[in-house]
Amino acid sequence: MTTLGNRAKNARRAAERRIAELGRQYNASTNEQTREQIQRRINDINAAISETRLYSGGKKIIGRTTAQREAAVARLEDINRGIDLPRYSSQRRANDVFKRNVTMVSRGSAVEGMSENELRAFWRATQKAWEGKGSVKERYREIQQYYGTNDLQLIFDIISQENADKINILNKTRAHERLTSEEKQMLQEMMREDDDLEKRYRANDENSPIVGLVASNIKFMSREEFWEAVDYYNGTD
Repeated sequence: MTTLGNRAKNARRAAERRIAELGRQYNASTNEQTREQIQRRINDINAAISETRLYSGGKKIIGRTTAQREAAVARLEDINRGIDLPRYSSQRRANDVFKRNVTMVSRGSAVEGMSENELRAFWRATQKAWEGKGSVKERYREIQQYYGTNDLQLIFDIISQENADKINILNKTRAHERLTSEEKQMLQEMMREDDDLEKRYRANDENSPIVGLVASNIKFMSREEFWEAVDYYNGTD
């Protein structure tokens, strides 16, 4: 049976690894706003770590009960799993709105600022982060933890911008609109890279095999690529 002390040690170790990773992201970023956000996150995790300790400066902390410490350990474990800190209530509300929009779009409803093809790109571009997770709730946690931010809308927006050309082709294809010469050239390049894709997607009755072809060419976005894109769209590159 795992004791509270062992849980606390394991949670602190995991949190310290997270801080080290955030520190690398901080050093790699040139955007001041991004750096401030990362530093706030580091400060909050350090504060959460402190709440799990029995001693400070070699002296036992007076008045810290077992129940308080158990709650602090549970909170730190939640943080390690990518769950929002209580102080980020506005971020949680924003994430709840995002999740509701995802559900609505998935059911075929129209939502301003989120199209079906943008949602397709979002799941495709984050797939390696959440692959193997059964529930959508688990997927969100894995995505947040992988990209190092609780802001699901930010991740969605960056992926949508990075794949805007492909999303536009999907939108036009489904609306039976004419593609530009540049878009046709992009499709030809995709087909040259994998000429079996068109055959593979002929069975999908979504206007044409183009939908499957383009969707398959939406690549997984690594953590490094994500933060580079954040900096780029913030105007620092």
